[in-house]
Formats: sequence, C-alpha cells, structure tokens
Amino acid sequence: MTDKDDTGSEYEKFISREALICFVVIRRKNRICIEPLKYDWQGMSSAGSELELNYDDEILAVIPAPEKSYEIKGLVEHDDSISDCQVWGEWVSLGYEFKGATYPDWKKLLTSERTKIKNSKHMDE
Repeated sequence: MTDKDDTGSEYEKFISREALICFVVIRRKNRICIEPLKYDWQGMSSAGSELELNYDDEILAVIPAPEKSYEIKGLVEHDDSISDCQVWGEWVSLGYEFKGATYPDWKKLLTSERTKIKNSKHMDE
C-alpha cells in the first residue's frame, strides 16, 4: 500500500492488512463470542494470531471468512513526527475490511486513534 495523506507522508508502513481465515463461534459461560482467526506476515505463530480458550469454553462453529477479508491495524506513534514512526511499535486494531462492504478511511481513523492516545498520555502526566 502506498497511500499518502494530505501532507504527502506515506502510510504504507503505518497501516497493515492481516488476512482473516475464519471466525470461531465460542460459548463462554452464558454468552456467545465470535472471534476472528487471522494470518499475518509471520504466520499463525505471531502474537494476536492465536485464539485463547478457557477450559470451559466450547467451540460451536468455525465459519470461513469471506474472500478478501482483513483486519486493519495501524501503528501508533509516540511523538509528533510521522516520518520518525518505526514499523516495530505499538499497533492498534482499526477494524475489519470485507469485499463489497463499506468501511471508513483508515488513514483518518488512524490519525484519530493517535490523537486519542496522545491526549490520554498527556492527561496521565
């Protein structure tokens, strides 16, 4: 991806699409949860690609993900300079993208998430 924002900064390093393989329907105590199972560039062994089950959880179904389904993640920066942002950092889930569905402008959503995180850090100081 080589999208650029209004200032011309490249976003290819800051937004990641991880392919969804399926959705696992799980009964946890008295509720039903649907968890996505994804495959990222490191494979199933990377953090966040596996599914944790409690001993009393029951898998009810495994539903294949539609073609071209992705979890979209954005890299959260820790300073004011996007150009200084590192690929190895803290990532936040922005949402999901499915073929044929509408979804937000991921760059704007990432900017909003960065602003929220930055503001919350300033309030903690």
